[in-house]
Amino acid sequence: MMRRLAFVLLLLPLDGAALQALPTPRDFAYGVPLEVDGDGALYRFELPDEVYRYSTRRDLGDLRIFNGYNEVVPHLLRPGVAQGEAIRQPVSLRFFPLYEAADSGGADTQIHIATDSSGAVVDFWQRGPLEAEREVRRYLIDASALEHPAQRLLLAWDDAAEDVLVSLTLEYSDDLNRWHSLGTSATLAALRYNGHRLGQREIELPALEAKYYRISWPLGRRGIALRSVRAEVLREGEEPARRWITLAPSAEETRRGSYEFHAAGHFPIDRLRVLLPQDNTVVQAKIFSRAGGEAQWQVRHRGLFYRLQHEGHTLQNDTITLPVISDPYWRLELDMEGGGAGRGEPKLELGWVAHELFFVTRGETPFSLAFAAAEVEPPQSDLAPLLQALKKREKGVGFIKSAIPGSYFELGGERRLRPEPPPPPWEKWLLWAVLVLGALTLALMARSLYRQMNATDRID
Repeated sequence: MMRRLAFVLLLLPLDGAALQALPTPRDFAYGVPLEVDGDGALYRFELPDEVYRYSTRRDLGDLRIFNGYNEVVPHLLRPGVAQGEAIRQPVSLRFFPLYEAADSGGADTQIHIATDSSGAVVDFWQRGPLEAEREVRRYLIDASALEHPAQRLLLAWDDAAEDVLVSLTLEYSDDLNRWHSLGTSATLAALRYNGHRLGQREIELPALEAKYYRISWPLGRRGIALRSVRAEVLREGEEPARRWITLAPSAEETRRGSYEFHAAGHFPIDRLRVLLPQDNTVVQAKIFSRAGGEAQWQVRHRGLFYRLQHEGHTLQNDTITLPVISDPYWRLELDMEGGGAGRGEPKLELGWVAHELFFVTRGETPFSLAFAAAEVEPPQSDLAPLLQALKKREKGVGFIKSAIPGSYFELGGERRLRPEPPPPPWEKWLLWAVLVLGALTLALMARSLYRQMNATDRID
């Protein structure tokens, strides 16, 4: 009996947990077919709306890419860019040297500058000492043609045999009469030593709009003879394509001046608009969101909302920019002192930029995206180093091709959106049965031994 008991105990798992198998397409609620041309190794596409709507995780970790063998292939999910990347554009600027006699301090120099209506310098001359007796003390830089503020100045001069190391003073002006110091100094350098070069040819500028700049160096110090001046302008790229959903307030949760909305999904919201029900409405309001029905409401925006009509034109407040928020629950609270929004109910418009998903086409077609699974953990694969390496290569961008997602279809169905009910605790019950059986066995053995001992006593 004891041998049988030991054999049963050996059959029990040591940790009481079953081995977790790799996910299969049927472990997910839905799938999306992916059309590829078959001539690439790395593809990308934007996530369909259904992924946000049915995903069981805020981080969208419950998705996989499968090949024709139903094998998981590596993928990387990258958030969409909320705003176009900044583009640095060098623009050539006109510049004019300002001469002075080496020992006059500028008293005998006359300068004439004429500008047009836009501020551009159209006529420039100066009278002063003879060319042999003068030296450059300053440079006037005409930046009036720039459409965006300059981020830095890029200076170029002819490399001479001698090293260059000079400290500059920077000033700016909008009318060539009143000059203001930028409060900082800059150093330009072109040094050589033991076959090495050290160069500093850029001047960082603060974020301000100025039509003219003036650079100069201390009296008696040797300056530089500029060959060109360029301004590096920071220009924002185009806004990415943004998706929108319009939400009506929930009738069950709405009361006077307070409206609740349900986005029904983990959309990465970064833009918001309030649609007021009536024209000529002005109202103060607060906007809240939360992750779930039991979570605390968080204030996301407060301010004035309006919608005015004048001579056929509509004037309303700008779109609100938010940090990315994946909360599905939203609330709008209006200040009712001025009458709120009047008759009707306001609506909420939420906008977001879709994630990009990159995947490797290992194995055979067809490839598909499977998503929405309550019992699937985030993957461990990471293609970020590969994408960074491709970005550095000249042809890396062209290496990534586009896949076309189709209409979503059902895989495991809605039951995959919720965790499976826990199985009966067979292991615990079996363990208790073994323990009870062992106790009974020991009791029977003790009873048998007791009877044997009594029989021996009677014989004696």
